[in-house]
Amino acid sequence: MDPEQGECYLSGRILLMKIEELREIFSEDGLYAVRVENGGITYTALIPDDHVVLSVEAFIEYLERLGFKVVRE
Repeated sequence: MDPEQGECYLSGRILLMKIEELREIFSEDGLYAVRVENGGITYTALIPDDHVVLSVEAFIEYLERLGFKVVRE
């Protein structure tokens, strides 16, 4: 990886977290929304697989109500 490009690509320290930490945070199967502040995970929201989201749009609206900014591409 090009070091100059890497700094742009690795904009958050979240990618530098230990695998064990990430496994603990994301230990359940389901859809996650994550809030990152200053490169660290400060909040996660989980909708478990047994609570199926009927609509992606409904999930996005739920996240926006929680205060997440949803970027749509």
